[in-house]
Amino acid sequence: MAGSRRKANFSAETVAAARDSASTRYPPPVGNPDYLAKEFLGPRWRLVRAIPPLHSAAVRAWERRAPGVYHYMNARTHHIDGVVLEEVRGGAGQVVILGAGYDTRAYRLPELREAGVFEVDLEPTQARKREVMRRALGEVPSHLSHVVADLEHEDPFEALGRAGFDPDRRCCFVCEGLAYYLSEAGAKALFATVARRAAAGSSIVFDYLYREALDGDGGGYPGALEVIRYLEKRGQPYRFGIPEGGLAEWLAPLGFTVVSDLSPAEMQDRYLRAADGALVGTAYAAYGMGWARSRSPQSC
Repeated sequence: MAGSRRKANFSAETVAAARDSASTRYPPPVGNPDYLAKEFLGPRWRLVRAIPPLHSAAVRAWERRAPGVYHYMNARTHHIDGVVLEEVRGGAGQVVILGAGYDTRAYRLPELREAGVFEVDLEPTQARKREVMRRALGEVPSHLSHVVADLEHEDPFEALGRAGFDPDRRCCFVCEGLAYYLSEAGAKALFATVARRAAAGSSIVFDYLYREALDGDGGGYPGALEVIRYLEKRGQPYRFGIPEGGLAEWLAPLGFTVVSDLSPAEMQDRYLRAADGALVGTAYAAYGMGWARSRSPQSC
């Protein structure tokens, strides 16, 4: 248990460090709005954050080891924030964050106070998150429920039901930084279960890996091979991808239709351009960003 706790918390803390770094390194509109990510940083990251030259050196090292991932995570935060807000304003009364890690949307997006928010993850990450947020804010918001489930092996709807999830109420699901760590069978089972068990018209927003990147040489995507090798060394390898341009075909049998499917170049243009139009960085070339809506049971 101690080993799994350290591994889960390492991954979640690293992603939180990237969000915090970009939010402080870049002014709007590029820097993401996650002002709470810093609360999850351990002593090493706090030291890096406090010393600008060290911070800059850390970002350069990050880009060498995993080219484009740092900037993609910043763009991803912007995009998923926007989708969640659009869904809630459009009538989704629930938000489920799958593999939540140290996601802070329930705390920092006031529009979610009227929605039920459910964060699903393993217990080690959930436990530290509750501890950190209570220390930082004094309490966990009343509209937020923490749900423990192993998304590779368990049906999360059993635990969600016990936490008060309403299957008849439209929902927005967030699957951020998760799908490519599941097996293909696990990913298909998860998406199919969401389409089958959630109310018709529910949606899911998620990033995914282009399958071609797993073809041994990184599929020709700049930086892909470096990222694959780095993650393998960390013990968290990519396991699954969707063919580039094939998202609609992959989703259709699972009960979803595509709302949008953004390429890395589109993510860059939307979220990584400064006020003067200059591009501040390039996004990881082998990630797509999907948003899909479940069909009614009659059309599945």
